Amino acid sequence: MKKITLVITLIISAFCVQAQIAPSGSSPDAMYSNAPSFKWDKTSHEFGKITKDKPVTAVFKFTNSGTAPLIITKAEASCGCTVPEYPKEPIAPGQTGIIKATYNAANPGAFTKDVTIVSNVEGVPVRLQIKGEVAAAGTETTTTTTTTTNAAKKPSPVKKSTTAAKTTKSSTAKAKAATTK
Repeated sequence: MKKITLVITLIISAFCVQAQIAPSGSSPDAMYSNAPSFKWDKTSHEFGKITKDKPVTAVFKFTNSGTAPLIITKAEASCGCTVPEYPKEPIAPGQTGIIKATYNAANPGAFTKDVTIVSNVEGVPVRLQIKGEVAAAGTETTTTTTTTTNAAKKPSPVKKSTTAAKTTKSSTAKAKAATTK
């Protein structure tokens, strides 16, 4: 009886081991060939300087470079000030999709925020990153204005800061007042 049990166990083990071996002529990667895969245009976005309390949005474009549908199950931001949007339907092989990350700046200063993408792609979740700097309230911001000196000349862009523009107006008013006295 023990011999029959041993023979049956060996036969079952041999079949199990055989099932784990990839077919001849194929690579070890052949077992994973029917899997989705991300190919990103970019995984980081730099906003530069942004205005406080004005939401800004970064768009991250990707392609499913695998051979199976890509399904995103969750997009999670590192804080409540960033809201991710992602496609809820599967992305077919060769098709593209986008993920948007909208950041609402409440505090001045530099920021770096992450959006973690969880999907059916093998490996660790993808981390997208947005960064920039929020200008403090009352801080000088550079603006571009157009001035013309006479109708024959083309307008030329002139960069002025908000404070400099106010100073220029008040200086011009003082100069006019001084010449009329």
